[in-house]
Amino acid sequence: MQNRLKSSFDLMQMYQTIGTRRLVRFGVTMGIALAGQILVTISLGTLSWMQQHVFMMVLIELVWWPPFFCILYFSFIGVVKLVEQGSHTYKQLRNQLETVYQDYEQRCSTYEQRLQEQDIKLNRLSLMNHKRMHMTRLEPLYPGNKK
Repeated sequence: MQNRLKSSFDLMQMYQTIGTRRLVRFGVTMGIALAGQILVTISLGTLSWMQQHVFMMVLIELVWWPPFFCILYFSFIGVVKLVEQGSHTYKQLRNQLETVYQDYEQRCSTYEQRLQEQDIKLNRLSLMNHKRMHMTRLEPLYPGNKK
């Protein structure tokens, strides 16, 4: 039992570590995107209106879409990995549950056998008491034996 509790605690720590890593990865990606946006905004102040317009069109195509698709891709990969880990955890928990259920069934069958044995013993004692009562009657039930 202690071993199972320890392994579930380790599993919880693993999920927390994986979540923290994903959060840090997402934060770094967003930080890079934000820094790029700040640098572009500063550099746009030195360009003419037409150059700014062309630069913004190129910027939208080159800077905004790849991080967006990267975030979608890494999110999808993260979800897939979480589903895989969840299914693995589900299989482990299902196996543990089956083990506990089999142990429970075995104990129940043993308990039922003991109850049946005791019931047989009680039936024998009851039958013996019933026979004793008939043997030790003081008056017979026959009408011809009245005095």
